[in-house]
Amino acid sequence: MAPSSPTYVTPLGLNRIQEELDFLCTTKRAEMAAYLSETQIGGHHVDNTEYQYAYYAKLLLETRISELQQLLANAQLIEKHGDDGVARLGSTVTVQDDELEKETYMIVGPLEANPGEGLISNECPLGRALLDHRAGDNVTVIAPDGVRSFRLIAVS
Repeated sequence: MAPSSPTYVTPLGLNRIQEELDFLCTTKRAEMAAYLSETQIGGHHVDNTEYQYAYYAKLLLETRISELQQLLANAQLIEKHGDDGVARLGSTVTVQDDELEKETYMIVGPLEANPGEGLISNECPLGRALLDHRAGDNVTVIAPDGVRSFRLIAVS
């Protein structure tokens, strides 16, 4: 089996993954076991729709737990680099588009990306275009909705 690629996460993202895993392994797993046991009473598994639902819900839960464990096993913490002004994973960047609109984002791994919260992936068109650039640089982004130009205003 080939090694998995690293999962780039911020300390906050790592904490969120760990919290979800802890919740699923303790609270949710116990609830699911009780529900599964409850649905087994008084019927054949073949004819028991509620049991079948509980059984597959348990499989989904175990799959999610396994996914989270794999993410943690491959987690690579995004660390702040020196203040050299170069956009990297973990950098906060302010960009200005063609219409002179300014937006600020933090460049994170795909797992944490949420543009609405100001988090863009290093693998999305804008994030990828900004990497290794400095304030004052112009970048061209080839996105699904067309080509756009941005000016990198600040990097921290």
